Amino acid sequence: MSLRCIIRAAGRRTRQIVETQKILLRYRSPDTPVGLVKSAYRDRQDIVITNLKDMLNHDIGMLTTVIIGNSSTFLYDDKIITPRGYQRKYTLNSEKQPLKPHQRLQKEAEPWALDQDADSVQEAFTESAGGVGLLTKAPEKKPASFEMAMEALSRVKGQTVQQSIEPIVQQKMESVFELAVSPGVANKQFTPKQMMTLAEVVGEKGTMEYTPNHKIVLKIPTTDPEVITGKLQSANFLLSPIGDVLTLKACDFCDGEKAESIPYADEIHRVLGGMKMPKELNIGFNGCGMACYSAVMDDIGIVFRKGKFDLFLGAKPVGRTAHPGQPVAEGIEPEQLVELIMDIVAEYKQNAHPNERLFKYFKRSKKIQNFSYQDIAPKINIEPAPCED
Repeated sequence: MSLRCIIRAAGRRTRQIVETQKILLRYRSPDTPVGLVKSAYRDRQDIVITNLKDMLNHDIGMLTTVIIGNSSTFLYDDKIITPRGYQRKYTLNSEKQPLKPHQRLQKEAEPWALDQDADSVQEAFTESAGGVGLLTKAPEKKPASFEMAMEALSRVKGQTVQQSIEPIVQQKMESVFELAVSPGVANKQFTPKQMMTLAEVVGEKGTMEYTPNHKIVLKIPTTDPEVITGKLQSANFLLSPIGDVLTLKACDFCDGEKAESIPYADEIHRVLGGMKMPKELNIGFNGCGMACYSAVMDDIGIVFRKGKFDLFLGAKPVGRTAHPGQPVAEGIEPEQLVELIMDIVAEYKQNAHPNERLFKYFKRSKKIQNFSYQDIAPKINIEPAPCED
């Protein structure tokens, strides 16, 4: 549950706004963004952006609207931003496995939730008050959030409110859990058990979509994603996050030469798979020189040939100006491959702009590691399509 307060203050009646600040400072950071809008949409409109600690240092009158952010509110470009709740879906953590619920859904992230005791609330209040709380000593039994709400109501009304209301039972919040599954990096053969497990975890409300990367994307409404991941892992599925992350796909069309190289694909996936990127980053891995799996059309293409690896960078796989990656190295020793790919990915992650694909970064920077960019754009003039990246 998130909270965003919108308050109007009267000219001489300042007690309510003072009490509001005191109550919120118990449970909110003093740096919580606050917006003061006076005479909104009128000729004398005045907007002040401040924080919860300093809000009373500004003029708050009858025509002032006070907007107090929640735990996820932040300042960007002189604007107060509060993300929409439905954007915060469960998904696999981009940096490591196994899944942990989103920060937004952890109790410590929202201490005012009705099923939360006041331990974290009292701690947050003590910190916000510089270690000196309004209470002279901590109560023997810290009140639940519902009791705190009743206390706030009693202060506003100036009287004691009898707690004759039936206890509130809060249900777990159901959110959409998103992830991708596959039988393995180079294995695309699903077992009957895996297919039955997919049907069980998706159920009637969820969806599953097969992708060109030989993965199935699952979107499942649930209150307990760890149960889902446990069932999928017990069926020997490889789990991956979705979105702007690193993915690796490997060839699976033969059982010959590729067997020697696939352990290196597995190792790259182990150390880099699912890592958060500025934009989705695809690594294609071919186990032989035929390159029939089109690894050269991925952001990073790796081709195993004559016991060593060839490397391609910066493919543009779609659009009327599509082109393969540039061949930047041949004959890379197998024991050097994983470290080299890690260095390339680390440089791209650190230096690329948000939403900048690898081929754009390569063209802009003119170099990745020791590999120089070569302009291989077509010589004819092609008008860019409106939807092209």
